Amino acid sequence: VPSAASFFLLPELPSFCSTFFVSAAGETAVQFSLSSAGGARPKMGPSLAVLWWAAAATLVCGEALWPPVQMVPSFEAVAKGEAACPYSVKIYVYEFSDELPFKKMAAQARRDPGGTHFDGEHLLAQFTLEFILTDFFEQACVRTTDPEEADYFFVPFYSDLEYRTTGRPNEPSAHGDALLKILEENATEAWLARFGATDAYWRKYPERHLLVQAAPVTGWRHPKGKRGFAHYLVQLTAPIFLSIEVTKSWTLTYPKCAAKNVVLPYPVPGKGWHDNSWRAMAEALDPSRPILALFRGGRNHGCVNVRKAIAKALERDPEIQKAEKQLQTRNGGAIPRQALMHLATFCPCPEGDSPSAKRMYDAVLAGCVPVLVSDDAVYSYDEFASPWAFQNFSLNVSDFAVVVAEQDAIDGKLLPYLRSHAVHAALPTLRANLERVAALLRYYAPGRYPRDPLVDRRFPDGGANALLVWDLERRKLRETPDHRWLACQRELQTEHHFHHAKQFCGAPPKDDELNRLRTMLKRAPSEKRRGELQRAIHDWESGSIFRRQRRKRRQRRLRRRP
Repeated sequence: VPSAASFFLLPELPSFCSTFFVSAAGETAVQFSLSSAGGARPKMGPSLAVLWWAAAATLVCGEALWPPVQMVPSFEAVAKGEAACPYSVKIYVYEFSDELPFKKMAAQARRDPGGTHFDGEHLLAQFTLEFILTDFFEQACVRTTDPEEADYFFVPFYSDLEYRTTGRPNEPSAHGDALLKILEENATEAWLARFGATDAYWRKYPERHLLVQAAPVTGWRHPKGKRGFAHYLVQLTAPIFLSIEVTKSWTLTYPKCAAKNVVLPYPVPGKGWHDNSWRAMAEALDPSRPILALFRGGRNHGCVNVRKAIAKALERDPEIQKAEKQLQTRNGGAIPRQALMHLATFCPCPEGDSPSAKRMYDAVLAGCVPVLVSDDAVYSYDEFASPWAFQNFSLNVSDFAVVVAEQDAIDGKLLPYLRSHAVHAALPTLRANLERVAALLRYYAPGRYPRDPLVDRRFPDGGANALLVWDLERRKLRETPDHRWLACQRELQTEHHFHHAKQFCGAPPKDDELNRLRTMLKRAPSEKRRGELQRAIHDWESGSIFRRQRRKRRQRRLRRRP
């Protein structure tokens, strides 16, 4: 039975069994709560806690504690009698003509994957969520071909592929525009004309549709040069959005709307991550992970000051440089980044073009303890992003990762902290938890992979897909279909919101921003504006701001251009 700092769920059992098991990394005691035991939160040593909990769960529930989520077999495996489908939720996948432009683009990319989304180690591979989920829902046992019995409706639209293949236009494509008309105007005529599929279920159940946002800074409108909330605003509409990023600031500003959507892991579709070839290469060189910390990434995008501080600290550290050179000599040349991550103990993860980055999930799969150096980033199903955080079902990031403030990295405190006694004392627990969490953050289970799984349209059988289905099943069994959308609407209608734009890298300038906002509040021209500014002041005072509003300053700079 896994011990400290993991979480467990026995699905759809009595309330005693539906218990969450969470603790903070580095603690000597395991802390857990019993959902029907009057809020009791006993604490005891790890071995005693595990024995007590295992005995109680076996006696009352008659079930094993792990895994918390049952895997989803393919309908083919169920048809052959090789597996039973453990879920009752039904998902209808819209069937579009193969002649639609984005379907042709996908077919061509699969045939010739080099340099495309289907090239597992290419930069674009991190934006393949739309393909992975299409492959999954089209082959999973939870699929239904009868829309009348469907609980949810999945839209297999390849927005990111279409956007990048057609030259990254500023305006939405015809198909993206058709979806925006549904979301913003409740108009389905363009859907009928462009997608050629029935609009009956859009008109009846918009909140039960599943839409994919495959990249963090591109949507159907592709607002270039914008950061902050600009790319998430579409998620304030009725469907359930399946995306790879939101931010802490966003979830704190729109907690009800954020809870209707799902943040999923960045895809890592290269076969070397799943057939253990990167791990084997690393272990052949040195199985002891001799590199203290590894960062391979550009320095001139995202939070440049944070990235440069991390890179310089590692480059100037003689111990790290000596370990890397010895490994390169042993290998007879440069070692691929993927294998190097399997040779490192810690992998610093600053933000990319947005607060999150695929590196956060690469590190997990590589067994390299992530060092999260992005103040606004969230992990899939973590305590900010989990749709079930209000019931304590969430991943505790500090159980499997080290969190370092951006300003601390800028101030040169990263490596001293990683070498501290506290971190090294927690390292065995972090590594054990990392292995368990990896099972829930991967789309493909480990096994034999002759080619990248996306190219072969292999059934995605990893824990990330199972966790998503578990989530949807739980909504079906415990809530009315429109429950979360109604809560989101109430939030939008009854609360003031201030849209924060463009990130500030390092310690937020709290006092300066509060003084500026209070001055603006005195001059606010309307009650609506006063409410927005009061909300912004509250956000800063409560410590829920990880971004800085710079829109007006940016506009002045633009006006000065010839």
